[in-house]
Amino acid sequence: ANDFDTSLCTSTSSFSLQGGSAETRKIWAAERYSNFVVFAINPDSQDTGEQWVYMSETTLAMSDNVYAGIAVTSARSDNLAEATFVNYEIEQNIYPSASPSLSLAPTMIVPSRDVGNYGLAGSSSMTGDGRYVLKGTGRDISYRDDGFHAMFENLENGNFSISTYVNSFDFVHGEAKAGVMSRFFLCNKSPNVFMGLTGTNGFQMIWRKCMDCNAEHSEVDPNVRYTQGWVKLEKLEDEYSGYWKHNEGDEWNLVETVTIESSEPDIYTGLVVSSKKQDQLATAVFSDFSVEEASPSPTSSPVTTMTPPDL
Repeated sequence: ANDFDTSLCTSTSSFSLQGGSAETRKIWAAERYSNFVVFAINPDSQDTGEQWVYMSETTLAMSDNVYAGIAVTSARSDNLAEATFVNYEIEQNIYPSASPSLSLAPTMIVPSRDVGNYGLAGSSSMTGDGRYVLKGTGRDISYRDDGFHAMFENLENGNFSISTYVNSFDFVHGEAKAGVMSRFFLCNKSPNVFMGLTGTNGFQMIWRKCMDCNAEHSEVDPNVRYTQGWVKLEKLEDEYSGYWKHNEGDEWNLVETVTIESSEPDIYTGLVVSSKKQDQLATAVFSDFSVEEASPSPTSSPVTTMTPPDL
């Protein structure tokens, strides 16, 4: 079964650019110093419409002069492939007087999905200045039945730290939630750990230790409305620790450390939002999204920063 299209608690998820045809598929790329970011669009797709879809990003060491253009390969030495391109454009930025950026890039959708018990379909996008905007419904992230919208990356089940800044949270219920999550399966009853903001009950860490178990939680400043703040989830072996802080320069505050044992080789990790209303969307805006390698030592080396997931 393909977990991206079903609610099974087995298999793995995948993402591909749906809809459109080979004749209408377009590609847009931006080069920022030696970082290359590639997007694509299917203008006749009902799912993506006229929005750019994030595909991938890589860093290459380049010489002063490079070749840039369009290309085609047949992947066979004895057969020709043919491609027809239209509306081909290329712009050059001269360094360092005109440092390029993605600020002029269009708002684009990024791979994301609804999980569990939800009503209206959610969505996610990345703005030109690198913020992620998630909209979603969902029953809740609690008890034995979750429902939310997620922008997940499938990671190796090792040690890592994921953090983000919640720029704003437009909630429709006091128990609506927005933050970071690690989850073993893409179904409503999966073991998981969440760290984030609620609508009117401050910061909350929520975890479910086994399949179909009741979720537990620990909260900070209940009955207080925070629509901004930093949240972090750190995993070391089978231990998960949730942290929060108000300002970037503040020290991280530990909420709880819990143990969840699992032999699963992979784990889904990323940004989530749940409105706790099936007929109304909650909207959360995130920035400074970062996934880092974690170790018992105080130092950690980054492996993913401000990069949408490749589902």
